[in-house]
Amino acid sequence: MLNFEKKIGLYLRQLKYYNKRSKKELIKEIFKIVLCNIYLREDYFILRRSLDSTLNESTTEKNVSLIRIQKDDIELIQDMVPPRQLEFLELRFELKEECLGLIHNGEIVSWWFGSDKPQPVLSGLYELKNGEFSSSEVFTKEEHRGKGFVRDLILLKDEYLRNKGYKYNIMVVLKNNIPMLKVHNKLGSKIIGEVKYTRIFRVSHCSLTMYSAGTPITLN
Repeated sequence: MLNFEKKIGLYLRQLKYYNKRSKKELIKEIFKIVLCNIYLREDYFILRRSLDSTLNESTTEKNVSLIRIQKDDIELIQDMVPPRQLEFLELRFELKEECLGLIHNGEIVSWWFGSDKPQPVLSGLYELKNGEFSSSEVFTKEEHRGKGFVRDLILLKDEYLRNKGYKYNIMVVLKNNIPMLKVHNKLGSKIIGEVKYTRIFRVSHCSLTMYSAGTPITLN
């Protein structure tokens, strides 16, 4: 968790961040924060994909590259997300997750977090098998979405993981995250299970359903 001094800094960044947003967006964000602190229900797909599925793929943009982001470099990405999410970024670094940023024309346009441990929502429910690596988060700047940068990031990240000896990517994706599901569908990911997460105030419950065989992603 963030200490008091960091929370003050977070609050000041929130004021700066939302000052650029409309009143409607600010009210919507405040309502979302309040509601999520009272009740939260989320349904996820667990996806599995061979890292070899992207061996012969090439990036959409030619002038993109990866940079490894350390905890001390968090200022490089902190302005890319709503400030309330910075606490989650801090937590990911505390959990020793790896962070890779996609550079395009000298700017970080997208980034990825991953770990050799299951995502927190799978904690105690699913253990990574030999050769599996867990992707916990992919984020792209608003102004760069829809340009293929997520796909480029995944291709370069897959190469990075293959070079480290990993063979499979595991990722938990919200069922309503259609853009991310479309990307994974094109790359050949299969659904191997589902997670239902419910939290009322500070009491949470997770249930896991695993499939005997991978199921193709179907999009309505």
